[in-house]
Amino acid sequence: MKTSQRYILSAAILIGFALFVNGLAYIVTRPEVMVEDPFKVSYKNTMKQSDAESVLAVIQAENFDNAFSHYSSYRDIPDTRFHDLRKAYLAARNELMDYVNEAAHRKIEVPYYLAEYK
Repeated sequence: MKTSQRYILSAAILIGFALFVNGLAYIVTRPEVMVEDPFKVSYKNTMKQSDAESVLAVIQAENFDNAFSHYSSYRDIPDTRFHDLRKAYLAARNELMDYVNEAAHRKIEVPYYLAEYK
């Protein structure tokens, strides 16, 4: 083997070794990947403190469901995020109630002579 080929081969080995060590050092010292907490608040809460306190007072006086279902529509609160969450709660509540009612009616056995009048 010629001397120039030896220099090229040794340079290639040194570069490969340097890349290997650099990659290994990166793997060892890389920062941990932070998994975002799905329950972390990802929006800015823009609700006024006085509005929040009045809603909490209603929740404590009534129960949670009555506070949002029957008590008031909270038109005096201008926070759009609050109203979006309130409407989503009401939709989920109604869907759950429909689901349970449907399941309860399915359990009722219909006599064979009334089966065709179903």
